[in-house]
Amino acid sequence: YPSALLGLEEGSENSLYAALAASANWSPHRAVGLRLEGFLRQDWYLTRAALTAALADTGERLRVFSLGLSARADWTPNDRFFLVLEGELGRSFANDPAEQRWNAALQAGVELSF
Repeated sequence: YPSALLGLEEGSENSLYAALAASANWSPHRAVGLRLEGFLRQDWYLTRAALTAALADTGERLRVFSLGLSARADWTPNDRFFLVLEGELGRSFANDPAEQRWNAALQAGVELSF
C-alpha cells in the first residue's frame, strides 16, 4: 500500500477475514428465475495502519467491515436464450476514512445455453 506519509508499507495487504454469505433462489414459473444474495465480511489487516483524514497514523491497524446485497432476475422463452437483469449494492465501514465507500452496479444482458 503506497502512502504519501508513510512511504511503501511492506506487507500492507496481509489480512485475516471472516465472512458470512446467504442466498435464496426462487422460480415461480419454469421460464423465470429469481435470486437474492447478501454478505457480511470483516477484514483485519495485520500490518497496515489506519489513517485519519489528514493522513496521520491513528496507532491502530486497519479494520474494514463490508456488507452487501445483490439481486438477479432472468427469463427464458426456450431454456436456451436468457434475458438477465442484475443489481448490487454494498457498503464498507472502516477505522480509516479513505477505506469507507459505497458500491452500486446494475447490469442487463443476454445468456445463451447450447
